[in-house]
Amino acid sequence: MFRGNTVDGSTAFVPGDDYGEEQEGAEDAWPEEADEDNVPTPRSSSSQKSKRSLGSLTSTCDSLVKKSKSPMVRYVKDIANTSKEAVQVNNKELKKRADYKETHSVKRCQQLAFECGIEQSTDVVFAMAKLFQDPFQREFFCGLPSAELRFNYFKKWCKEQNLD
Repeated sequence: MFRGNTVDGSTAFVPGDDYGEEQEGAEDAWPEEADEDNVPTPRSSSSQKSKRSLGSLTSTCDSLVKKSKSPMVRYVKDIANTSKEAVQVNNKELKKRADYKETHSVKRCQQLAFECGIEQSTDVVFAMAKLFQDPFQREFFCGLPSAELRFNYFKKWCKEQNLD
């Protein structure tokens, strides 16, 4: 099979590999001359070119040919990475705004509670903390039209929860 050829592992041929066809001076993949003893074997033009350029025996580990990706693939990957980063930044900002809104609504409820005449004692503040934990209760409390109604609602809620 390898009669008349020296096999040192510095070149290789992969069937179906068309890497060297587009390069200048590409040779036919099949040798023109064939003896009866020698069966024509395919030769990669890229390996022939690398033999000429390297000149000496080198290992294929030292001179691997790395096919680069097309510019379009790189462009799409860049867009995907940029989009992913933008989504992460937007999610962080939305979470920050949601946290601010929640904190702000609790403060707003406390402010409205004290403005309507609810006393500032430890037990009452504890009851306010329990009432204002629930987003619905905060929204409902802030939406009541008058200070008197907010005061009466708070007292009724405390009585129902046995927080008198």
